[in-house]
Amino acid sequence: MKIIFTAALLILLAACHSAQGPAAPPIVTDLRTQGPVDPLHARMDSLLQAYYRLKNDMVIFDTVGADSDVILISGAIRNMPLDSIRDTSKKQLAQSGFSSLEGELEGFTGEHSNEGKLEEFQMISDITYDLIKTVGLKYQTVYRQFCPMAFNDKGAYWLSDRQKIENPYLGKKMPDCGEVRETMKY
Repeated sequence: MKIIFTAALLILLAACHSAQGPAAPPIVTDLRTQGPVDPLHARMDSLLQAYYRLKNDMVIFDTVGADSDVILISGAIRNMPLDSIRDTSKKQLAQSGFSSLEGELEGFTGEHSNEGKLEEFQMISDITYDLIKTVGLKYQTVYRQFCPMAFNDKGAYWLSDRQKIENPYLGKKMPDCGEVRETMKY
């Protein structure tokens, strides 16, 4: 029904624009609205959306919200349909990654200091990145961002769904400190 309504609206708008002069700009279709095409990538999408919530809560140091986000990530991991991965070594790598991620998520909720949560967040970010590289996504762009000043200038990565830097390690002190180091388009 929504597709029919959208198509009718586009035809109506095209007719209005053709009568008024220059052609309308081309239509851009956001493939993400069509959703992942299989259960594995649907589950990975859920995991990544929960991760982004966690990242956003870390930017403002909302540890209560962050603990809730970790529960969402754990839920996305449960019953991950890894049987659809045919490559045995890739499947084992994914199983190991999800197991490590579960351990870090437990560690995150067990931490009570901001510094401890940030260290766990760094590990969660690194493992999530590895899982994305192993399992893949559908119809998404992920930005791997880096803060050179995190952890006393050791530096740390995180993932974002937008290019704009919103630093989870320095938060309110230096929210735009960092840079995009990698853009992954799936």
